[in-house]
Amino acid sequence: MKKVEQSSNTFTRRNFNKALGSIALLGSLVAIPAYAVEKSDISIGIGPDWGTAGHAVIALKKGYFEEEGLNVELKKFSAGLVQVEALASRDLDFAVPAQAPVFSLRSAGVPILFLSNAAIWGEALSLVVRPESNIKKPSDLIGKKIGVFKGSGAELMYRKILELYDIDPKQVDAVGLKPPEQLSSMIAGLVDGIVVWEPWVQQAVDKANGIKVHTGGTSYFEGYEGKKAVVDWTRTVLVTLEPTVKKYPETVDAVLRAFSRSQDFLTDPANDEEAIALFSEFQGQEPELNRKLKPSFEFSMNLDEGFLDGMNQPLDFLEQIGRIKKRVDVLDYTYTDPLAKARPDAVSIKSNYKP
Repeated sequence: MKKVEQSSNTFTRRNFNKALGSIALLGSLVAIPAYAVEKSDISIGIGPDWGTAGHAVIALKKGYFEEEGLNVELKKFSAGLVQVEALASRDLDFAVPAQAPVFSLRSAGVPILFLSNAAIWGEALSLVVRPESNIKKPSDLIGKKIGVFKGSGAELMYRKILELYDIDPKQVDAVGLKPPEQLSSMIAGLVDGIVVWEPWVQQAVDKANGIKVHTGGTSYFEGYEGKKAVVDWTRTVLVTLEPTVKKYPETVDAVLRAFSRSQDFLTDPANDEEAIALFSEFQGQEPELNRKLKPSFEFSMNLDEGFLDGMNQPLDFLEQIGRIKKRVDVLDYTYTDPLAKARPDAVSIKSNYKP
């Protein structure tokens, strides 16, 4: 009996250091997530642009999701409204849309939550017109057909442009089209212009000789050239459903940690070329296009007073035009805890929501 015990002890002493070395080597080869997620296989809705897809694509391509124990499928959508509809029907676990469609669904009772900001669009939305339509002054819009995706932030911008220049919406024909249809219709001459977001703006310029007469923050109409004129407050936001944060809190935290690492990567100028290469490869887009478009977006996850202003401005307008039937306070469905854990300095507002 003693001999067996001695043999066992001898084995342990002889191999203990070797075993530790093997474990250390294994740890260096396999990233072990700091927390065990409740649901590892998740899907996230994204769009074709930096604002709706930048964080998620970088987190996927750089391995940030994998290092958090997540197996992520990114599903592409042409518009945020389609994203949130897919989220509401449980076809997605998370989505990164613009804020306007979130308001519409939340007011209808869908339990969507804001988890963080993602990007501020600034100059990324534009009214682009065909040169043949001879739209130079705001009044030239009267009697014209303008393609716009109804229910989106682009529709809010379209209506704000008309309001800013005292044009009766009944005098302009707003044609409801999704972004790909807007582009093809503009190329075919079926519409005189479109109000849309990147990368469709640049494609309209390149493929239809489109002219940008107004962006989200600047007018280029004749007589207003270069004048600051804010008509858009579009932000993209990371959202999920209330049942997800209640059932999978560690999974939610892991997604926010991965997005936070993407935020650092995207905002470091030293990473620009790598970010452009990774994003272009995933989206199947030309790097030169994305080199032009990336500066149009301000990447920010902050839940701060600027976030609230960016939410309330379009919310006021949606309520004004009757698109929102029941207004809900943004702080009632902004869940700040996961972002506060991942990125404490990014949260400076006090949410009313508790799971």
